Amino acid sequence: MTNEELELSLRSEFENYLKGVAASMRQEVDAFQQNFEAEFSKHRAQMDEAIRLLAGKFEQGVEVDRGLSESLTEHLRLARDGGAKLAAEAFSEAEKLRTDTAVEDRYSELRDSIRDIGGQLTQAAILRSLVEHSHQFAPRGAFFIVKSGTFVCWKAFNEQGIVPEDSLQNVRLAEHSASLLSRAAETLATAEGAYGAYADDDQFLEPLGFGRPDRMYAIPLVVRGRAVAVLYVDYGIEGTRINREALESLVSVAALTVELRATVQPAAHADVHEAPQAAEPAPAYSAPPEP
Repeated sequence: MTNEELELSLRSEFENYLKGVAASMRQEVDAFQQNFEAEFSKHRAQMDEAIRLLAGKFEQGVEVDRGLSESLTEHLRLARDGGAKLAAEAFSEAEKLRTDTAVEDRYSELRDSIRDIGGQLTQAAILRSLVEHSHQFAPRGAFFIVKSGTFVCWKAFNEQGIVPEDSLQNVRLAEHSASLLSRAAETLATAEGAYGAYADDDQFLEPLGFGRPDRMYAIPLVVRGRAVAVLYVDYGIEGTRINREALESLVSVAALTVELRATVQPAAHADVHEAPQAAEPAPAYSAPPEP
């Protein structure tokens, strides 16, 4: 065999060997790929199942331990009750503070009013002070003096303040009439009523523009056993609260002051009998003779 033939034979054998090695490696790669895909599919299925089971646990309701649930419920109840109690106490303290402040303010107003009325020297000044301070404890009212068997409106006030005197000239009512004023003067005590209870109340309510009050009070000013004047008040348009006790106190102080001035100051007593002047209108008052 020649060298050329030998070379060709060796090349052919080497190529066949390489082809065999390549084929064997290809088979191993194919087998590895198949095994890998099979294992991957198996693990993927297992992972999907694990994830599904985990997700299923989240979808299920969580059951809290009964002891823990009862403990939490009790703590929440105590917290709620404690909060409600604290809020109630705070509200009560605030209401008490507000009430105490309001009472103190009202007491100060009443005290100052009594001092001012008691410090006046003439009948006109005493009664004028009474009307002005009555406005602090009632939204609307009028002051009537008894003159010659007739109630004569001397002063009046409403939510806007003191009513001009020129509008009161014709506000008159018989002393003995079916009215709240007459009831107070006859009983010498505060009379309470509503519109319609006394037939003659319109004779002073209408000219004063007071309408039809649902609650009215008449407080007599009693000097030496008889009513010489009557303070009328009602709730007005806005329904503001009336301090009846304060008004009765002011009227009593005014009555005592009028009687005191008439007794201990002859000069002042003489002024009481004088007719009202245009610049300083005053109600007429004639005290009964000493027994």
